[in-house]
Amino acid sequence: MYVCKKTKILIKIIGILILTSMMNFSTILADTIRIKADSWCPYNCEPDALKPGYTIEALKIIFENKGHTIEYSTTLWAQALNLARRGMIEAVVGASKNEVQNLIFPEEELGFSKTYFFKKKGNPWKFDGLESIKKVRVGIGKNYAYGEPYDSYFKNNLDNTKVQIALEGITTFPLKVNIEKLLEGKIDVIPEDKYVFLYTANEIGVLEQIEEAGSDKMNESDMENCLIYIAFSPKNVKAQEYATLFTEGLKKLRASGEFERILKKYGLTDWK
Repeated sequence: MYVCKKTKILIKIIGILILTSMMNFSTILADTIRIKADSWCPYNCEPDALKPGYTIEALKIIFENKGHTIEYSTTLWAQALNLARRGMIEAVVGASKNEVQNLIFPEEELGFSKTYFFKKKGNPWKFDGLESIKKVRVGIGKNYAYGEPYDSYFKNNLDNTKVQIALEGITTFPLKVNIEKLLEGKIDVIPEDKYVFLYTANEIGVLEQIEEAGSDKMNESDMENCLIYIAFSPKNVKAQEYATLFTEGLKKLRASGEFERILKKYGLTDWK
């Protein structure tokens, strides 16, 4: 079929316009999802680390497979929550439903976190419920949730030495600060996720100086409170869309065996 030169040129121009339009449309659909939290290895670690945390690795795969970009950075936990509530970021990671009620949660959780109590070796204290906690000085992180009745007790005793917040408003590494205080004899006990505590104590080379002192027995409702999630800003119109995308993506990641492979890098196994 014969096509004149002008027609050929016009066809090329139309093709270029269509291609450009498609590229621009693709760019519009590709979002940058900003996620913040304080460093909480092995769940989420420092952004520039070789191993940034298993949750971050999973999130990058899930969202980047859909054309989005994950922009992860660390800050104070209280600041991360504040930014998410105000819509200044898209999400926080490492949140439980009992500590953060006003964010958008997906159906699937990203982990299971149970609080254990740790002490300096040689300390005869053993955890035996709230009454035993009242007999020691406890080091906690600001805006952390440890479950009831401990959260209420901690909140009501912040004005004395019984409950001490690690350098409130200063550090994104409250656990490291509390471990230093524990070894210096400034506090007696640290409540923390077992994996996070052991990972951090080993990283700073003091694991052999500390031992576990016990944990609460758990019923079904307690276990629900131990689930941790990525939680999205209610100010973002795409929050529910992101939550659904994450849920579907994690199910696929788990079914393919890729999620198990990521967990294994951090010495973890699937909690489900």
